[in-house]
Amino acid sequence: MTPMPRTKVLVQIRIQAAERDRWTRAATVEHLRLGEMLRLAVRNHVAEVERLRLLAREATPSRPSAA
Repeated sequence: MTPMPRTKVLVQIRIQAAERDRWTRAATVEHLRLGEMLRLAVRNHVAEVERLRLLAREATPSRPSAA
């Protein structure tokens, strides 16, 4: 088997590095998107819990003070 020419090996290494960088950037963007989705879900959940607490407080008759 004949060895590959040096320039062909260097070109392959460059292509592999470019491909790795592209996938790294894509993963970073996806990570940021997932983080934003998670923050939005938590924000919505907290708003819903607060809304339910307010409804529960309004639905519960207030107790007269023992003064």
